Amino acid sequence: MPSSDEPRAPLGLPPGSVRGILAIVSVIQLWLLLLLPDERAIPIPLNLYFLLALVLIFFVAHGKSMETSKSNEPSPLWLPRGSIR
Repeated sequence: MPSSDEPRAPLGLPPGSVRGILAIVSVIQLWLLLLLPDERAIPIPLNLYFLLALVLIFFVAHGKSMETSKSNEPSPLWLPRGSIR
């Protein structure tokens, strides 16, 4: 079987899509916990804060490694450029 030197994106999605989905899911979970009414409010788990810090670190770390807008590849999740890096 011939091997290809071309890197493949996970799940056949554009580069950055899986990281974007994970980031969006984490942030939505925090927003839902913050928007609960006071009578049903629960404390936000500490691990959610750590997860959000990791999301921020990963997006900052990949800032220079992402391709320029001159690339022919679609943006992550096929959203407008810049919405998910």
